Amino acid sequence: MKKYIFSIITYCLVALPLFGGIKQPGPSIVFVHIGKEIPEYLETAIEQARLFNDAEIILVGNEGAIKARPSLAKHLTVCVSCESLHKSKEHEELIQTAKLDRDFREGFWFCAVERFFYLQDLINQHKLEHVIHLESDNMLYADVFTLCPIFQKHYPHLGITCDNNERCIPGFVYIAGAKSINHLAKFLVTQAKKGIPDMEAIGAYYKKYGEPHAKLLPIIMREYPESLGLKSAYGGKVKHRFSFCKHVDTFRAIFDAAAIGQFFGGIDPRNGPSRPGFINERCCFDPSRLKYTWRADNKGRQVPYATFRGCTCRINNLHIHSKQLDMFASK
Repeated sequence: MKKYIFSIITYCLVALPLFGGIKQPGPSIVFVHIGKEIPEYLETAIEQARLFNDAEIILVGNEGAIKARPSLAKHLTVCVSCESLHKSKEHEELIQTAKLDRDFREGFWFCAVERFFYLQDLINQHKLEHVIHLESDNMLYADVFTLCPIFQKHYPHLGITCDNNERCIPGFVYIAGAKSINHLAKFLVTQAKKGIPDMEAIGAYYKKYGEPHAKLLPIIMREYPESLGLKSAYGGKVKHRFSFCKHVDTFRAIFDAAAIGQFFGGIDPRNGPSRPGFINERCCFDPSRLKYTWRADNKGRQVPYATFRGCTCRINNLHIHSKQLDMFASK
């Protein structure tokens, strides 16, 4: 995942040896979608990421699904088919041994874990560094070239968005390079053998290895835990309350681990009644306690901000669980 300025001619590369499509250096943004169809909302997420970035945007997906959506090319997207990537030994082991549900919603729980192995294959095969992985329902409101120096200085391996002590919601993940993703993949195989899904598995990875292997991205400003502490509606308390605020002053922004996006737009309607104002019961802070505004930047792009007791932070991404991404587009 990387890139700077693309030429007007863009190649959507499927199952071919990439035609020189993936270039270095520089950070890149990578989406992974495994399945027969690329959902329309994923194209909205790619369009939003392109609005703020000249970096290379890469989509890893099944060959047939990519071919069926040629409109991806207009967003200067480099498309890489799953079939063109050489599977690592960890990836092969995952396929053979994982006890994850492979039936629900066309294998949703298995695919949620397998995407990290396609990331591993991509990063190793193309020697990528400084990768920003976004889930398909994430809207990005930041330039990754601006974020990258902070990642390089403070996040030697992984930057992840956890919403409590036990769980990572990997909608926005920073991956420094091959060494980092390889270490994670080895651990995820062991968790998949036990049937542990991606959110709990990466949470367990953080608990076992901690820094420097994985560091938390800030999901709330310091003023919130100073005033209210951190405790979920479910009852879970955070032991080290400022661990969820690390480097917030450096980023001058927070990252959404789904709770804010769910508060804005509700949950996936397939999971139950969906409406704005939803409170994620396991998140360590209450998003309804914050005040939100949208502000136009110097290019006229709308950007979300959160304020708590006089402290205002940009929100770098929104995890739009409802899949109604177009409602939160900066255009």
